[in-house]
Amino acid sequence: MAARYKLTRFSESDEEVAIIDSGGVDIDLDAEASSSAYKQRPPSRLLLRVGLLILGAIAIIVVAVAATEAEKNKGGDGSHGGNVDGGDTADGGGSPFGQYRLPTSVLPTNYSVRFDLNFSQQTFAGSEIVDVHVVETTRFIVMHALELAVTNVHVACGSNPAHMRPQIISNVFPVATYQFVVIELAAPLPLGPCVVALDFAGALKFALAGLYLSSYVMDGTTHVIATTQFEPTDARRAFPCFDEPAFKATFAINVSKPIGYTVMSNMPSVEAIDMAKEQLIHFLPSPPMSTYLVALIVSDFVNITTTAGNLTGNVWASADKISQGALALDVSIKTIEYYESFYAVPYPLAKEGLVAIPDFAAGAMENWGLVTYRETALLYDPVESSSINRQRVEVVVAHELGHQWFGNLVTMLWWNDLWLNEGFATFMEHLGVAHLHSSPDDDWDMWGQFIVDTQAEAKAADALPSSHALSVPTKDVNTPDEINALFDGISYSKGGSIIRMLYALSPEDFQQGVHNYLVKYAYSNANTQDLWRELQTGKALASVNLDGAMDTWTDQPGYPLITATQVGPTRYSLRQQRFYSVAADENSHGTSSPTWSVPMTLLGPSGRQCDTVFWISAAEQTVDISPCFPAEAPAWVKWNAGTTGFYRVNYTQDYWAKLANVLINTPTLLSSSDLVGLVDDAFAVAQASTLDMAVALNMTLFLKNFDASFVVWTPVRDRLGYIADMLSGRPSFDKLTDYWMRILTPSLQNLTWTPVSSQHLLNLKRSSLFATACSLGWQPCITNTTTLFNAFMQGGPAPNPDLRDLVYNMGVRHGNESAWNFMWNRYQATSSAAEKIRCLRALAYTNSTTLLQRLLDASRNASLVRAQDTGILIQLVATFEPGGQLAWQYLQQNWDSLFNDTDTSFSLGGVVSGVTSWMKTQQDLDQLTAFFNTHSAYSAAEDVAQAKESILGNMAWLKSKEPSVEAWLDKYGGAVTP
Repeated sequence: MAARYKLTRFSESDEEVAIIDSGGVDIDLDAEASSSAYKQRPPSRLLLRVGLLILGAIAIIVVAVAATEAEKNKGGDGSHGGNVDGGDTADGGGSPFGQYRLPTSVLPTNYSVRFDLNFSQQTFAGSEIVDVHVVETTRFIVMHALELAVTNVHVACGSNPAHMRPQIISNVFPVATYQFVVIELAAPLPLGPCVVALDFAGALKFALAGLYLSSYVMDGTTHVIATTQFEPTDARRAFPCFDEPAFKATFAINVSKPIGYTVMSNMPSVEAIDMAKEQLIHFLPSPPMSTYLVALIVSDFVNITTTAGNLTGNVWASADKISQGALALDVSIKTIEYYESFYAVPYPLAKEGLVAIPDFAAGAMENWGLVTYRETALLYDPVESSSINRQRVEVVVAHELGHQWFGNLVTMLWWNDLWLNEGFATFMEHLGVAHLHSSPDDDWDMWGQFIVDTQAEAKAADALPSSHALSVPTKDVNTPDEINALFDGISYSKGGSIIRMLYALSPEDFQQGVHNYLVKYAYSNANTQDLWRELQTGKALASVNLDGAMDTWTDQPGYPLITATQVGPTRYSLRQQRFYSVAADENSHGTSSPTWSVPMTLLGPSGRQCDTVFWISAAEQTVDISPCFPAEAPAWVKWNAGTTGFYRVNYTQDYWAKLANVLINTPTLLSSSDLVGLVDDAFAVAQASTLDMAVALNMTLFLKNFDASFVVWTPVRDRLGYIADMLSGRPSFDKLTDYWMRILTPSLQNLTWTPVSSQHLLNLKRSSLFATACSLGWQPCITNTTTLFNAFMQGGPAPNPDLRDLVYNMGVRHGNESAWNFMWNRYQATSSAAEKIRCLRALAYTNSTTLLQRLLDASRNASLVRAQDTGILIQLVATFEPGGQLAWQYLQQNWDSLFNDTDTSFSLGGVVSGVTSWMKTQQDLDQLTAFFNTHSAYSAAEDVAQAKESILGNMAWLKSKEPSVEAWLDKYGGAVTP
């Protein structure tokens, strides 16, 4: 475990630079042992070439470490000059490289790495010196390496740096199954400091993982850059390393780059050495960090910069787009300042760089000090970008900066606790943006949006039988595919929702506990229990066994449905059971149900939340709420005040009717968060249980006379949209759309077609509601949007960015092939990443199967559609009729090549469930099952399971819920003309 360091910024003033001689791999034998000191060896010390020292002892060994199918078929035997199953058993009774996890006998403390990139030949070469500490007797040094050639391997050991003894190497060989390179010594290594020196080389590919190439076009010229994406298991593609999060070390990066290019890494650069046609750039050593956080970019990007105190912030992008980085730069500095205050822990580095990468699989990556982003997640053009584009930029920037503490400063011990990284950053993104936009004239209602976005996603995923625990058993997370599969809605959204639930109970205690956690485990690793122990110290949680209580949320999948039954004026019976979203018979999910420790909160007719928290841990218990209402018993209560708890609440049918009347008579009494909670719980419970769908639909009647907010409309849109999908082509469909238009009327009448940039939430509402009205066939909406589109086609002004998505969609949907071609040409011509996605969405909105097939075929041509957008495009085609069947056929035909070509799961996350969301028959389910019976799911196994469960849910809905919906629509449906 790396030593902990004082929580101050690492800066140029107190650090020295590690130099690697350009002629080869060198080890400084006259410096202080770097395993015991953070400060790096000064370049003026004597450098002795290890190769000269031990040249007579071993031969140079070349090891090509590549995960080819041939090597994989060898099982564990990918050896070079030795049997990987044999050898020293001193590590504990067996081979130290017969499993996916690294042995812990040798621990790295520092890497000094040099990279030489050759753009013309699309290759890279490098050399590295790794300071390690041998803590257990062993003859093996096991590191990760993938698709690399490893040569000139040397090892020397000794506590006295001036007299380190060379170690005789008997073999160096790959273990392809586990992506290892193994250095086998002739004799056991001595305990204490050792040094490993080696050379390596690999290919620079246009991929999306490891050290890879990306390109962009500016002024008709193609520009090529090199960049990295190492999380979770791809640092090993760039240099041999101990590629697990607990193996923290410091990193001194050195890069040889072509003249005219700029090199960026985690730390500031401190020296540039001119050579014939290149420069060798040296960077300050980093603080201790995990390999997946190392970053390296060689590009011709330019930057904009600002400073705040001792911190330098900059945004990097291509020269034609750099002006679009101003918003992100401003948000980043303000967010870091707020996080420093919230955590009471200073940002540890001297700089923070944000870089817009043209080809990028994920949304962004939190590399310490050098965060990389998709262009859509970092760049904002006030002329071309919409309000939702702006919000995405601010949210993603806030998310990644939250990681600089939670994830980078303190890192999860193993990937099974990924939620500690991603769940906390998901919570912090909302907290950070809420802080920036909380004034009365600029309130973005981020916590209301959290409920309808993050919490809703988590509740949907976690209500499926295939869901997994937040903290997955370590034994179940080993392979890269198993690790990649954890980057899902559970780790991100459920993790954020659990953190939000705790924060809401006592923000001050939560803040203090987080501070304690970050200070205690700084520059080290921690697990879930470590967090609970630090949060336990708060006064509000002192009476709760937080470790035991929160284990019920992290160690088992699912979440509770609380059925609240009034049994007296102030007494309620609260019964909990696991909530499943699929309607089923009593025994289909098992005869027993787990329980949770649930912090139950409530509010009553005053609209004020009661200060008392009722912790429910039994399957059923009765509580007395009279402490909340000492004067008189309330006429009604709403459990889960503010909808901050990660659970659903069901009531008796007559109590639901009472709450529906509250909404009709006094809708302004409740916050948007509480309105959302009631509406969404009613629909979720009705869809999954014996509760009549009429009860849920009754919860929308208040909208006939109430102009609801964007946040309130979001679950109504989603829930009625699901019913519309199920009723498509059936007798009740028209009645549903008529009713939907009726309740839209009050809000539509108060909207204009002229967005105002300062009215953020109103702009989101305008875009959402007009899109709904157009999709429901409201003629004024279709006429306005197609008129704007046709005028634009004829050379008129571009539509307002907040209406542009809708105008493009309707223009293509109701236009001919010329309209589609116009949009395709705009997609190809625009340099705006936000505009490209907008055009792509519109292209998928056509009702021409010929054009949809043309679009799908283009997705496999990287010169037409970037690989990072392939998964998005396929899902977009499936979203709109008649593209569902086409997209499913295309996915089957290209399944293996899609995963092999992108070389990452990020860009294809959710693609199976997204492409099959329209399926609702047994025949559909049989097709899906048959395909994956004969094809690997790769890292999408959970996504496949969720897709199957979704189809089962759709089938169950049609069987059990359609009749009650039809009956309700017979009563309340009917045409309306707003």
